[in-house]
Amino acid sequence: MDQHINRAFEWVPSNLQPWTLIFLILVSLTAFALEVLPKLQLLRKAGKENRTDQLLKRIFTTLNIAFGQTKLLQEPKSGWMHAMIFWGFLILLARAGEFFFIGLFPDIKSHFSFTAPFIIPYLWLKDGAVLMVTLGVLYALYRRLVIKPHRLTLST
Repeated sequence: MDQHINRAFEWVPSNLQPWTLIFLILVSLTAFALEVLPKLQLLRKAGKENRTDQLLKRIFTTLNIAFGQTKLLQEPKSGWMHAMIFWGFLILLARAGEFFFIGLFPDIKSHFSFTAPFIIPYLWLKDGAVLMVTLGVLYALYRRLVIKPHRLTLST
């Protein structure tokens, strides 16, 4: 089997695969920008506030809330569900990043790998992350469809 075949883009000639990936990334970034720009315009209309005071404290607090999931963990059951899904996808993101790198630079993949030195521990960690995400999503479905908390309603 040819190791240079990228199964995700096997319908694209191999010399065009990096360009296809770049095009798809640009389309995604454009869609993201079109979604974020109206929200940024709303923020500009808000009152002026000094957001650069206590910069290190603000950065640490933001990272703690975002990556530590501290606000969500205050809710005993649903907090852990969200955290498991989030942390699981963060772990899986390491390998996804490597796949993007391989897609952009296919000739380098045989010489360089982010996860190669840690592949065995990473594979165990990845399997744990997949299990965490699966359990989190199953509990989310159970919660949404069986428990039906008052604040969650099914969209129509």
